[in-house]
Amino acid sequence: MIDTESSSAWASQPELPRLLGSWTWFKQASSESLLRIARRYGLKIEVNVTDLGQAFFRWCGMLDGTIAYQQANPVEYAYFSSRALLECLFRSNPIQAMAAAEGAPEPEDIARLLEWPTGFTATSLAFTVLDAQLRHLGLAPLTPDYDAMRLHWNSFRENVSDDIESIEIFFNLFCGVAPA
Repeated sequence: MIDTESSSAWASQPELPRLLGSWTWFKQASSESLLRIARRYGLKIEVNVTDLGQAFFRWCGMLDGTIAYQQANPVEYAYFSSRALLECLFRSNPIQAMAAAEGAPEPEDIARLLEWPTGFTATSLAFTVLDAQLRHLGLAPLTPDYDAMRLHWNSFRENVSDDIESIEIFFNLFCGVAPA
């Protein structure tokens, strides 16, 4: 679910926090990552660059003025910023994904998650960004809670369509973060 090739490469960039705020870098990096995610899970995807730009700039707007938070607690900030990215991706809907006939899920038994390929792909990108930030901080890579995802995936889908801000609860749950 995490594009570890992108995540590892991004994490090794000394200027990762600055790069995440660069549209030129983000457009190329996220598009490449999305294509790798699609290949890995047997999906066909289309990325609308205009809508991706809307998601990106909305995301930057959400992060504007949060540098003190980033400096005070970089780990919490990594979760916050990745969650915010997922919210912006759902609001702008730049990714359209569908199952490809020849695709097969990875051994993690994620078939249920692939019942919503667009949500799966957007969530995978947000997890990849979070994983890169954690690695950049010298922390262990993100290990999504696949059991929680399989159990709550349909609720996530329903809730996001009704209340986009419910992403926070599900994102934290899927990352294994206990509720506060």
